Amino acid sequence: MFQNNVRSLIKFIPVLFGNVSTVRLSRSIQFAAHNYSSFRARDVLHETSDEAGSLAATFAKYIAIERHKDAAQIPTKIRYADYFPIRDVRSFQNELRKTPADQVAALVIFTSTYRSNAEPQIYANVLNDIDSIAIKLLPQMQEDVIFRTLYAFLFLIPNWITRLDFYKSALNRLASDSEHSEKHNESSNKSLENFIQFCFYLGLSKKNASAKVNASELLQNFLNQKLEKYLDDLRTLDLAIICNAIYKTATSVNIDKFNQRIIEEVLKINIEHGQDGGILVTFLKLMRFLRLRSPSVCEYLAEICKNPDCLSKLQVKGQLHIFAYLTECLWDNEECSQPIIESFFKNILHPKRFEFHIEAIRGKDLCTFLWCCAQMNCSLTPEQLRYIENNLFDKVKEGEFEYYPDQLVDSCLSLWMLGHKSQKLLDCTLRIKSEAKPSKRAQPKVDNRLTVLMSASQIEQPSWCSSLLKGFKAYDINANVPSYLPKSSDFNLKELCSKWSQEENVETAQIVCPINGINIPSIYVKFLSPDGNAVLVEFLSKQQSLKFSQQPIAIVRLKLRLLQALNHKIVVVTPKDLSEHLNIKDILHHEKNDEENMAEEKTNSIQV
Repeated sequence: MFQNNVRSLIKFIPVLFGNVSTVRLSRSIQFAAHNYSSFRARDVLHETSDEAGSLAATFAKYIAIERHKDAAQIPTKIRYADYFPIRDVRSFQNELRKTPADQVAALVIFTSTYRSNAEPQIYANVLNDIDSIAIKLLPQMQEDVIFRTLYAFLFLIPNWITRLDFYKSALNRLASDSEHSEKHNESSNKSLENFIQFCFYLGLSKKNASAKVNASELLQNFLNQKLEKYLDDLRTLDLAIICNAIYKTATSVNIDKFNQRIIEEVLKINIEHGQDGGILVTFLKLMRFLRLRSPSVCEYLAEICKNPDCLSKLQVKGQLHIFAYLTECLWDNEECSQPIIESFFKNILHPKRFEFHIEAIRGKDLCTFLWCCAQMNCSLTPEQLRYIENNLFDKVKEGEFEYYPDQLVDSCLSLWMLGHKSQKLLDCTLRIKSEAKPSKRAQPKVDNRLTVLMSASQIEQPSWCSSLLKGFKAYDINANVPSYLPKSSDFNLKELCSKWSQEENVETAQIVCPINGINIPSIYVKFLSPDGNAVLVEFLSKQQSLKFSQQPIAIVRLKLRLLQALNHKIVVVTPKDLSEHLNIKDILHHEKNDEENMAEEKTNSIQV
């Protein structure tokens, strides 16, 4: 049964399935063990339906109401007493075989009544048997019956529905039926309603890896066929359901009209007047996934951040999604970031309490928060940084990072970027990461962040982890530069190298990536002077600069800091500097004579 937020769905069940009586249950008999099944007894013992979440409940209620408006009502013809309580396994299975296809949904609702007194193993076997009979009856089910059955399973097992064999088979069947209905020009209203329901059920597949792959393929095909056709007819919740499905299944969508519609919907949401903040967060998640940047959305979110009443109506996770979106847009307005930072620490110290749970800060929330602060160069007090470090240690003790060690790596790296270096946390992070089970698939970006952390610690604190980093080389000015890096730069590095190498008193100019893990190319210029002076020219593009302060983003700031720790002479150059056709001599002249003026007045963007 749904709990807390999802409990509100219960009142819609009689509408969908007719009047189902509740019968007092008696003792049950153990089933023979299934050789292969979706559920086991321990699943029943550990399942908590409240994990389904308020947003899932909002979408499910909306689906139920819309179905009631259009779908034909199917009367319940089977009786609870014919199935439960279970006194004889063969009798129960015989009744299952006699169940009509359009009554499977009612049987699932009967099962929810039976659950309270059933033994875990028996209940798990009941679920497996109903899953099996639903698969067998699937060819006999009409489209409306399939959706009705899926909704019944959602009511019964909201967190498990994607583990059902019926779930996967039903989605494949619905996809093929949709193509058939398009060819026969069925009612557009019915097709639109089915399209929304189909997207809703696909969006449940996040927690099931095999189902997610299948769902992504189905959704990709479905969106290519129908999204533009129905886009103008979609209401806000319709669009939110589709956006949730795209995000949860990691499906690629590149439709300008769709992107513009998302932006318009975001700007229409008025949290101050009671609109659901979860819908806003759904849109923001997808915009982050699609890398859809919008200055108008940033301005809208900035107004929310500046309004304490609006911000307080969002959960911590929602506030962090706003912070993350602003960060990805490099919107470093302190008036926006400071209220979120204050609210975050307030929730760490005094978590919000609800009827059935406390809004706890998760490890991934800490990871996101620290990344945002590091990227936006936010000022956190030493006390705040120490408090976060202690919070990370608490989560380590609770085993929260056992299966997600990369979150701890990211958190430790962000703290390092913020200037908070902890030997104890570094040791703990490297140990947990080294003991973690390797990922089955390549994760170059994730692994690279660990490399950056190791490089930073070896350069700035070489004595801390010498044993753990034995054989690791953080710095090499002569390291090979992958061929793709100069090509991906916003600057024509090869042309600059060629130009500067021909200048007077220049011995060599070469493209380098001296810091292991920081794949941002520089140009290393060595001069023909008696003492062999050299300079590293760093390039700062618009995409690497914060919007208002024009300061470098976190990884660039860290690179400059590490190079300074290695006593390198550094010059930072922007596109504006290169547009003035400065040669290397002019750049060094500016660096030598105008350093203080450039730092204070920023009349020229070359900085040391």
